[in-house]
Amino acid sequence: MPEAAALAPNCPTILNLSTDVIEVLDLRDKLLGEPGTIISDATVTARVLDFEPMDPIAGIPDPITLSADGGGNPNGDYRGTIPATATLTVGQRFRAIFTALDSGNTLTITTDGVVVE
Repeated sequence: MPEAAALAPNCPTILNLSTDVIEVLDLRDKLLGEPGTIISDATVTARVLDFEPMDPIAGIPDPITLSADGGGNPNGDYRGTIPATATLTVGQRFRAIFTALDSGNTLTITTDGVVVE
């Protein structure tokens, strides 16, 4: 399928263990050039895996569904919650694989070495 979107460079993140939020910020369709049109109605999921080996992390659903921000999602922001039962620790590195589906197009982005804050 054609690549129809791109993620902003400042995402994805785990904010910290007190909030357990994983997010994609500023999801945009960049097929027509920069800066791209904000995608406010995509279906976004994330897989959170150990960095090495690439196994699911205990206590985290596989995948996590990220919901669009409220108010019509004018910024293309999507957030999901990592359960408090997840076995994440501050400083731990993991891999996050994000998939966004929009109007029949799919974009998958893998981030390596994301660190829990």
